[in-house]
Amino acid sequence: MKRLVFFAILILTGCTNYGQLQFVSKLPKKLNEVSGIVPAANDTYWVIEDSGNADNLYRVNLKGELLQDVNIKNAKNRDWEALSRDTLETYTLQILVITAIKGMTWLFIRFPNLLPNRKK
Repeated sequence: MKRLVFFAILILTGCTNYGQLQFVSKLPKKLNEVSGIVPAANDTYWVIEDSGNADNLYRVNLKGELLQDVNIKNAKNRDWEALSRDTLETYTLQILVITAIKGMTWLFIRFPNLLPNRKK
């Protein structure tokens, strides 16, 4: 009985609304299936698309405008899963590679900040 009461309290308090989501922007129509997004600078974001889309990295702003389109050479978009950024502003693209022979493997591609006209 104590377990039932504990789980009832957990469920009822766990479903409490602690805040409302706020709509910010739509993504550009050119982007069909975004699978990763990270902050860039000045309210802009880098995004990637999942399998079957272009081998590109896109920078968008909060108005939903496409600001930059960068081709990632030597990295075919077969299953791009995530995009991350470290404190040194180095970005990492994580790609899940699945083959019949080797099974499942993660491929990591690192690249520097790609913002135009940045100070060195």
